[in-house]
Amino acid sequence: MDQQQFEEVANKFVSDVKDTLIAKGDEYVPGEQLSRFHNFEAAAHIVQGSRQQALWGFLAKHLISISDMVQDEPTKHSMAKWEEKLGDAMAYLILLHAMVTESHEDGAMAEQFQGLLASEGISREDRRNLLNETKVDPHHTEVYTSDTGL
Repeated sequence: MDQQQFEEVANKFVSDVKDTLIAKGDEYVPGEQLSRFHNFEAAAHIVQGSRQQALWGFLAKHLISISDMVQDEPTKHSMAKWEEKLGDAMAYLILLHAMVTESHEDGAMAEQFQGLLASEGISREDRRNLLNETKVDPHHTEVYTSDTGL
């Protein structure tokens, strides 16, 4: 395969994975108020782990299937089967990347919040207490406190 053929194959595959991610997002996350990672968050609750750990469990199924497939001659499985399995694995890695990105952005937001509180003259202990009592959902504008339940 020459470079041009490779680029065509790669571009088509990446485009197909992106289309699938968008379509599956509409299927698995109905409603705009739910997180794009809703299913992983629900699974994390069931397995008492993180959403990243839940995703890894889902991905493992696909990686094992691919591992089994590579033990055979490539032509034993149809191109459609290869594209499905490889595309699913790639989609899970993209979702994992998005989760990690969101976590880093949320961490930066928390650091900015800490800095704002410090600049307002709030003591370190009071900041810690405030953060322990307050949960900020980065996907919504509401702030929930342990005192008010709001």
